[in-house]
Amino acid sequence: MATVTTAVLWVVLTILRSCQCEIKAVGDAPIISRISQPIAHGEGPHWDDTEQVLYYVDIAGQTIHRYDPNTQLEKTITFSKPVSLVVPIKDQKYKFVVTLGLDMMILTWDWDSGFNYVSPLVSVDQHSPRNRWNDGKADANGRMWAGTMGFEEPVGVVAMNTATFYRVDNNPLVPCRADLMRRPVSISNGLAWSSDSRTLYYTDTPTRRVDAYDFDLAQGNISNPRTVFEFGNTAGNPDGMTIDSDGNLWIACWGGSQVIQIDPNTGRLLRQIKLPVERVTSVVFGGPRLDTLFVTSMRAGLSPKQLRQQPLAGALWQVTNLHVTGTISNPAIVNCKCNS
Repeated sequence: MATVTTAVLWVVLTILRSCQCEIKAVGDAPIISRISQPIAHGEGPHWDDTEQVLYYVDIAGQTIHRYDPNTQLEKTITFSKPVSLVVPIKDQKYKFVVTLGLDMMILTWDWDSGFNYVSPLVSVDQHSPRNRWNDGKADANGRMWAGTMGFEEPVGVVAMNTATFYRVDNNPLVPCRADLMRRPVSISNGLAWSSDSRTLYYTDTPTRRVDAYDFDLAQGNISNPRTVFEFGNTAGNPDGMTIDSDGNLWIACWGGSQVIQIDPNTGRLLRQIKLPVERVTSVVFGGPRLDTLFVTSMRAGLSPKQLRQQPLAGALWQVTNLHVTGTISNPAIVNCKCNS
């Protein structure tokens, strides 16, 4: 497939920046709609296929959000530390794996009553206590894979090569532990699995590339690292990532005002979806048919001039009319003995 660029979409984007309206489809062009008010640092979207709701986080705002597309209602919960991911636990309503600072926790959250409680799973990166957890997901067996990132100050300036990519074991016979899978990294990001779970895709953002590993689902091992896409002249840096049912990757481009679709088998750039915000942070497919692409974004660290140019930075977006479907977000399974 050739790289798709849509001239008319650029025109609509220019209008959107000035009037804060929504992008409407023209013919087969994608429909891009804003579905939330801006927050500081949207990230970590996870589509709960059982509940048919979207969870995502505001890292800088230290909140988790639960968005119901059917009612368009959103519930939130606030913490005292940066929260970078939220993954529902399989067959346990109101329970989630979350990360707060350098702690991975089990969250119990009844969004109707407001009751909430956290209990510890694992803590990491004692060698770099100013790091924090970043992106993470569960594999098809419910095992958590997540990584950290270096200390960031100011926004966008990160301590390099101080972070780690981890696997969190869920063996019921042993205490929960985080096994080191790759070190050093700088900003552990991305994560997507092929439909047969034989390949794991991963990004360390500053490298500006997407890597792949052979993945052993039964043992939870990775091997044979190789690069499947180099950003090169592609605008932005690789941030959150998801995969569609055709095996193509969709990557949020932080600093690039776009989401791209690539073929990891050929290394080809297939599509570019332009957005009216610069810091696009992550993506996930959701909806009853898994044909809606939810996109998070960020406004933290933008200057007053930049905010005037992109007043909707930090909003949650949805992209439809893509003529592609995604894959289900895996729930977590926690069998190991919590360190409570």
